Amino acid sequence: MKTDVGPFQKIWDEHPILRPRLEKVTVNFAVGKSGPDLERARNLAQNLTGRKPADSRAKESIRGFNIRKGEPIGCHVTLRKEVATEWLKKTFYAIDDQVLTRNFDNQGNVSVTVKDHLNLPSVKYDPKIGVFGFTVTANLERVGYRVKRRRLRSTRIPKKHRITKDEAIAWFLASFEGLKIQDHFEED
Repeated sequence: MKTDVGPFQKIWDEHPILRPRLEKVTVNFAVGKSGPDLERARNLAQNLTGRKPADSRAKESIRGFNIRKGEPIGCHVTLRKEVATEWLKKTFYAIDDQVLTRNFDNQGNVSVTVKDHLNLPSVKYDPKIGVFGFTVTANLERVGYRVKRRRLRSTRIPKKHRITKDEAIAWFLASFEGLKIQDHFEED
């Protein structure tokens, strides 16, 4: 799928308020169980992002996996502003600047998986931590999206103001040089 940035760029230049912006980037380490593995994932998340991670807890009990409801089974870090943009650049570098179109949803979000944290630039192997993979989710929004999050009189975003999948792809192509968005990975 080849999305052309041109039509969107023209609209964004004529109406700057319609230009999407990066709201946040969430880095999620899903370990699947509590204990020493989760503690190592927390330390890695803090070392990589410079922020203290929050716990992700199980929503329901799964007897076969010995998981109880409310038990911490992962951790995540939320990044905003310039830090989020820099983290996305590192993430795209780790996945060779290739993102599939199926990683985009219809609300202007993209989610990619880095299978090995050692692929990030300037990260060395530490035998105390081991090797972890993680998921990075980037959320886009426009000016005016606050109305769906506010406490008093929250409302839905009108359909014509929502960010489409094609618009999100165009924004990422315009914002990150060298990024390739494809329908499927091509073998070299």
